[in-house]
Amino acid sequence: MLNAQNGPCKDRRVRQALDYALDVDAIIAGVMNGCATRLNAYLTAHNLGSSPRSTFRVLREKLHSGLRGPWWEGYQNPQVDALIEKAQATVADADRQRIYREIYAIVRDDAPWVFLYRPTNYWGVRATMAGWAPRPDGLVLLR
Repeated sequence: MLNAQNGPCKDRRVRQALDYALDVDAIIAGVMNGCATRLNAYLTAHNLGSSPRSTFRVLREKLHSGLRGPWWEGYQNPQVDALIEKAQATVADADRQRIYREIYAIVRDDAPWVFLYRPTNYWGVRATMAGWAPRPDGLVLLR
């Protein structure tokens, strides 16, 4: 995330330049050993409204300037704030997803942080754990 409230990253053009200049493919190859998927914006395919850790939480805590959640870095866009509130009040999944896509496009172009990658998760289990599958949110719950 970039400090969009103070300093050079307050300028959208600087944020965009940083996002364009970084060689994400080289980072994935060299640092992640190829075990990641490049992002072209702030969410992955796993984030479209599946839980409190997904789309809504990202939007409210990282992007909504009225809330200024724990990870808010100064990004302010009144249109995005209004769309987040509209999505919150929208019950129909298809309508809410349409609003999320609109927000996604605006934020992608505003580049409030450098979009890197989603790591590939690998799981190793022994034969005695037959039937086990990872949760869609990636959490491992031990009992």
